[in-house]
Amino acid sequence: MQSILANNNDIIQRAYNELEAHNWTNEELLAYESAEKAAKDARAREEYIKDEAREKGREEGREEGREEGRYSEKLSIAKNLLSLGIDKKKISESTGLSLKEIEKL
Repeated sequence: MQSILANNNDIIQRAYNELEAHNWTNEELLAYESAEKAAKDARAREEYIKDEAREKGREEGREEGREEGRYSEKLSIAKNLLSLGIDKKKISESTGLSLKEIEKL
């Protein structure tokens, strides 16, 4: 409801300015149009920045997911190698997991 009122308030303000503009000098009209353009440009920049931040967050989330998947795969491989009786040190060298991580398995 509040956003509807805010939008209506913007519309009313713009309509008022348009009506009042008929009495403005050319300089006042140019200043008003310049201020309107600057406000629109600022809103567009803010929206662009928000979109970029959202995309960056999504990409970071995807990368975290990929890393977790690789780690999970390494654990699975290490478990299989342990079950085959392969030396823990060789498993560590092969998978990149620490000896502590392998011993927990």
